[in-house]
Amino acid sequence: MLACHFYWIGAIPALLAVAFWLLPIYKRNRHPTILDFIARHYGNPTRSMVALCMAAMMLLIAGVGLYAVAETASAFLGWTFLRGILVAATVVLFYTWIGGFRATVYTELIHFALVLVAVVPLLFLVAHELGGFRSMMADIPASRMHTWQGVPFFAPHAVMDRVGLVFGLGLVLSFGYWGTDFVQIQRALAVRRERDAPFVPLSIGFAKLVFAVLIAMTGVAAPLVLSQGHLSRNWNATLPALMLHYYGSAWLIFGFSGQPAVDILQ
Repeated sequence: MLACHFYWIGAIPALLAVAFWLLPIYKRNRHPTILDFIARHYGNPTRSMVALCMAAMMLLIAGVGLYAVAETASAFLGWTFLRGILVAATVVLFYTWIGGFRATVYTELIHFALVLVAVVPLLFLVAHELGGFRSMMADIPASRMHTWQGVPFFAPHAVMDRVGLVFGLGLVLSFGYWGTDFVQIQRALAVRRERDAPFVPLSIGFAKLVFAVLIAMTGVAAPLVLSQGHLSRNWNATLPALMLHYYGSAWLIFGFSGQPAVDILQ
C-alpha cells in the first residue's frame, strides 16, 4: 500500500497540471511536438539536449517493459529471462515498424482492456474465498495496509519520509516526468478536437487511481490464499500465482496478456 503514493502523489497533481495548464499552452502556440516548443523558447541546442535525454529515457522505459514481459513469461511459461526479452522485443519492433504511432496507441488501448479483464476478477475471487470484502479487510494484517503509518516526517536516511514524498516525489519527480513525458503529451496533441486533449492526461490519472487500489489490495491479500511456495520466488510473481490458482486455461490467456503492464505498474 505504501507504493500507492507513487500513483496519487507521484502522478495525479502533475497530470492535472498537464491537462489544464501545459496542453493549452502547447495548443495555443500551435506546436506539433514538445521539441518544437522547446526550440522556440530555448533554442536548438537545448532542443538537441532534451531530445537526447528523451531518447535515453525511452530506452530505459523500454527496458522496464521488456523486463516485465520476461518476468511474466517466466511465471506462466517457464521461459528463460533472455528468451522472454528476445520474443517481446521482436513483437514490439514488428508492430511499431509496420503501424507507427497509431499502432502503439491502439496497442495500449487493447492492452488496457486486457489488464482490466485479467486483474479485476482476482480481487473478487480472493474476497469470495475469504468470505467477502469485509472479512478480507479484517484478515489483512494492519502492517500491510498502512500508507502513512510508520513513515517518519523527515528522515533522509529512511526508505521514505513525508517531506520527501510530498516535495521530492509530488513536486520534483512527478512534474519532471509527467510534465515532459513526450509520449503522453504527444498523444494528447494528436487528438482531432482540441477540447478533447485534456481527457488524455485525465484518463491516465483516473486509471492510475483505480489500478493503485486494485493491484495493491489484491497483492496484500494474496498471502491469505496462497501457500508459501507460491510466494517464495519473488513479489513480481504474486499476481501470476493468483491467476494460476484461480483461472482456467482459457482465462489464463487474458492473464498472460495483461500481466506485463501490471508488473510495470507495480
